[in-house]
Amino acid sequence: MKRRKRSSVFTPAKVSLVCAVTCTLVYLRISRSSHAQSSTAHSLSLPLSPPSFPPLPALQDPCKKWPQDPQTACNNCSLKIYVYDLPEHLRLGRAQEDKCRWSAYSSELHLTHMLASTPAARYVTHDPSEANFFLVPLFPACYLFHCWDTAGWNRDLRCNVDEKLIQPAMAYIQSQPSWQRHSGRDHVMFHPMDFGDTYYSTDSRVMMRQMSYFVTNGDARTNGTIYRPRKDVVIPSATYLLHSYRYHPRDYLDEHGHPLSQMPKRPKDGTAVSDHVNIYEPTRARKWFASKRDPTGRTILAYFRGLGADVQPDDEYSLGVRSLFYGRKGSHDGFASLPGFDVSVESENAEYAVELAHARYGLTPPGHTLDSTRIWEYLAFGVVPVIIGADGLVLPFAQHLPWSEMTRASLWRNTNANGS
Repeated sequence: MKRRKRSSVFTPAKVSLVCAVTCTLVYLRISRSSHAQSSTAHSLSLPLSPPSFPPLPALQDPCKKWPQDPQTACNNCSLKIYVYDLPEHLRLGRAQEDKCRWSAYSSELHLTHMLASTPAARYVTHDPSEANFFLVPLFPACYLFHCWDTAGWNRDLRCNVDEKLIQPAMAYIQSQPSWQRHSGRDHVMFHPMDFGDTYYSTDSRVMMRQMSYFVTNGDARTNGTIYRPRKDVVIPSATYLLHSYRYHPRDYLDEHGHPLSQMPKRPKDGTAVSDHVNIYEPTRARKWFASKRDPTGRTILAYFRGLGADVQPDDEYSLGVRSLFYGRKGSHDGFASLPGFDVSVESENAEYAVELAHARYGLTPPGHTLDSTRIWEYLAFGVVPVIIGADGLVLPFAQHLPWSEMTRASLWRNTNANGS
């Protein structure tokens, strides 16, 4: 298959430094005040060194610490999620589920399966009375993907998704005592397609809107029509390379993130793998290749694969940003002409994985939406995403992850050369 192609952390050391500086400034201010009054108040004296105070005892409750240790925080907190067991007629058929694994919208499948596996299963409860949240494992994106695939990719079709899936499922969920406890406000479901729940009828959306959504397109510009701040949760999307074809980054990189000089031969792209993928589980051949580091290292300064050669500056697609990537006769030669830049429309999957392993930065412009699956492929292969022109992009778990340390955001669409 050819590729067409969202703050600083205070460490204990930093906190100690801030306290030391603050105490010193207070001491200096008092010293100056005392010096000014020394002629009339000779009895007032100050110590020659800043005062010291005993340290506070360490917090014992891990839920009150910040930043939290990701290895222990959730283990010591009581958050539990209950996954509904939907009636058989509201579940995806095997053919629909297998087809969905070819989709970039299949995050709803992968995350649901992860909750049923170790170690995530410890966050799941089978007793609704213990649950903090309730997951509705309804997969409307997979339903529509199968619909479009069998109908020649006519994306205007809906294949009765409202009448056959969403409305009967919501009628069932709303009849449960768990829903009535908080009128559904503690319920979540997936909407991982580009435009959230806007694919469905008004009646269906009214039935679902009490819930929070897991969405992959965090777009702050849409005024709540796709992403609702403080209600919806932005999650990573699935990608073809990692989740359908199961290319493992550690088959291409050593434990320090350096590219390997010899990499396993991949079979020709055939069928998508049927079970969910753990991208940190390399193939059996990985051990032999681990000693074959490429001495040249990451030789590609900036990398991009995707559409854009025909994009005009005023196009709606990519907000015109991709017009900068490829040369325009009589205007500019594009990013593709810059030294160290590897910019092209497509690569085969096997080539794409090798090229990612040798890249340092990955260009991440908008497409039809602000988000991009490239972010996850870049991060998996140790490539630093450079987010270009995606004003309003909300990245997953933005309040908890140090995105400013993992990405570079630059050249916002509405910023000119003067920075205004």
